[in-house]
Amino acid sequence: MKKQGKKILIAVLIAIMLGGVIVLGVYLKPSKEKDTNDVLKESENLIDEINENVTEENTIEKDLIEEQQEISEEKNQEDNDEISIINSDLDNTKNNTTQKIVSNNNQKSNVETSTNVETKTNEQKNPETIVDKKQEEAKKEQAEVPKVVEQTKQEQPKQDVHTYKYNSSIVEKIKQDIKNNESEYMKKYGYNIVVDESIVTQTNQFTYTGNRVKDKILYKFGTIKIYARDYYLNGNYMYTECYII
Repeated sequence: MKKQGKKILIAVLIAIMLGGVIVLGVYLKPSKEKDTNDVLKESENLIDEINENVTEENTIEKDLIEEQQEISEEKNQEDNDEISIINSDLDNTKNNTTQKIVSNNNQKSNVETSTNVETKTNEQKNPETIVDKKQEEAKKEQAEVPKVVEQTKQEQPKQDVHTYKYNSSIVEKIKQDIKNNESEYMKKYGYNIVVDESIVTQTNQFTYTGNRVKDKILYKFGTIKIYARDYYLNGNYMYTECYII
């Protein structure tokens, strides 16, 4: 495209110059023919100079194109050489890895084969040893059975044990508090004190104090039933329960 543009520009310049020369030749006088010839020579010289410049530019452009092609070819060759080196390294690495894997597999196979041969040889040479081992394993299993049973028992949650014991000393205190704090009904209608264990299911228990006993007998008369017992949880004393009805 650049060459065509330059050629078109040169053709236009030449056409303009020739047109100018023709116009000068028509309008100038005969006495000035010499000047016209000079102008023609100058035009021809100018055209030659333009042609030389165009030729020189074409030569320079051609040299640049060839130089660029050489540089591109050298670069492509370098890239190809690097790719060849990388591929060669990858092939070598792959081959080495494959050889190591094969070698390791062969070694493992040899070890397993040797172990199997030794085991079979030992079994053939020492049948008594095999019997002894089986007997030992059977004994171990038998010994582990009681341990498993015992461990199972230990893992079961313990149940709380609740126990009660008659407390005679508290019962005597309750009797004495009743006698010392007779209510008007007791004085009027009379009363008698009876120790009865069955009342623990018939009324609520309370913790002993003199004032609580006095409050409990405020409207009592006739037969007054009392009872007292100590409460134990898993053998440990917790508190004393008192009952009046």
